[in-house]
Amino acid sequence: MDNINKKKIEYNAAYKTKNYKQLAITVKPADYETIDDYCKKSNISKAKFIVKCCKYCINNGIKFDD
Repeated sequence: MDNINKKKIEYNAAYKTKNYKQLAITVKPADYETIDDYCKKSNISKAKFIVKCCKYCINNGIKFDD
């Protein structure tokens, strides 16, 4: 690997570490399939879909009592 590519990889890793946090979830297979199918049909990543859904619920005061 040449020096330029190594620097790019290091920069990208540092940028990602500084600007993003990881979020992991565990869901039932049926729920995963529902989300996965929707995301494929809508051409949206699962991460973007989950973030948008969470923000929608927060911004609209949706409560979960279960």
